Amino acid sequence: MQASSMGKFAAVVGIDWADRKHDICLLPASSNKRESCVLVHRPEAIAQWAEGLRQRFGGRPIAVCLELAKGPLVYALQRYAFLVLFPVNPTTLAKYRQTFHVWVALSISHCFWAKAYYEQQRSRRASHQAALRALAFK
Repeated sequence: MQASSMGKFAAVVGIDWADRKHDICLLPASSNKRESCVLVHRPEAIAQWAEGLRQRFGGRPIAVCLELAKGPLVYALQRYAFLVLFPVNPTTLAKYRQTFHVWVALSISHCFWAKAYYEQQRSRRASHQAALRALAFK
């Protein structure tokens, strides 16, 4: 994502939530390098992470995309005015993921390079899903 396409946001965050931990991917507007971390599902850990973002980005708005519209994580994040939450419908997200898998599977059967890369990943003991994911984001 180019900095100009991020508009008013200092960064974009994607959160893959779970009961005990949350996987986070952050893309600052000033960089094309993604950053990732794991956040423990505890109020104090969430607060510390959010305050770190506030300090790092000077309180400028940050877009946060997550796969739910309500629940403890959403309620915790709503406390921070600089975090702009964008709930994504889980069904829509699942269809988006499926599109990547179908595209990658077709690429393997029609493209020598894609098939070689997939086989290389599998030879490194990557699961079928992990190899597809690696190819999709190559």
